[in-house]
Amino acid sequence: MWAGYWEKSECLTYSTHLLAVNINLALENKQLCLYVTVNVVDTSNLSKISSGIKDYEEHINKRNLFIVNLKPFYDSALAGDTIRGVQTTVTTRTRRQR
Repeated sequence: MWAGYWEKSECLTYSTHLLAVNINLALENKQLCLYVTVNVVDTSNLSKISSGIKDYEEHINKRNLFIVNLKPFYDSALAGDTIRGVQTTVTTRTRRQR
């Protein structure tokens, strides 16, 4: 089904193509899709992925597809900062397991 679409998007890597195919299938089945990444600020990466998603802008506007930016959390983790909610959750689970 997507073979013709793949030919038009030759700049996509195989993994990006698979991601786009899975998102397209989910959207066709009326499922809410979240694309969660730390690379959302990389416009070339987002451009490649969005070019493989059928009716990308329409799905974004209709709120069927969300692009979630985890870069701030990733940067905080690299810097050794803790996020209060995450730390509390981990601590609570550890205490319950004991």
